[in-house]
Amino acid sequence: MVGAFSFAIVLFSLLYTTVYSREEYLWCYDCNTDLRHGHKGDCNDPYTPGAFDLIACPRNESHHCHKSIILYRNILVTVRACVSSRQINEYCSYGDSFPHSNIECYFCKENACNDKELSRPTSEWYLGSLAIILSRLLT
Repeated sequence: MVGAFSFAIVLFSLLYTTVYSREEYLWCYDCNTDLRHGHKGDCNDPYTPGAFDLIACPRNESHHCHKSIILYRNILVTVRACVSSRQINEYCSYGDSFPHSNIECYFCKENACNDKELSRPTSEWYLGSLAIILSRLLT
C-alpha cells in the first residue's frame, strides 16, 4: 500500500513538472538546423515529426518558432527551428549570399506551430480580397 502511494506521488510530481515546464518554454520543431552533413528530406512537407524533433527554446529571451522553405540550385530544403525574436526581421535575408535562391520564411509563437504547412501570405491576401468582393456583391 505504501509502495503504491509513493509511486502515485512520484508519478504526480513527474507529470506536474512536465506540464509546468512546458508552459514556461516555447516548444518548436527542430529539423535541418545543421546542414554541414547535408539535409534531411523528411523535414520537407508533408512533415512527420521524429521522436526528438520537438525542443524547448532557450528561456533567456523571447523566441519564435521558425519554418523556412529554401529552393537553391534545384534543391528543396525545409528548416524548422527556434529563432530569437529580435532576429526575425533579418533572419531570412540571404539574397546577397545565395543569389538566385528562393526563400520563404514563416514565424509563429504557439507551441509546435512550425510542424504543418503554413498558408502563404499571398493566399491569405487572396482569401481576404475574395471575402470583401463577396460581401459587396451580397449586400
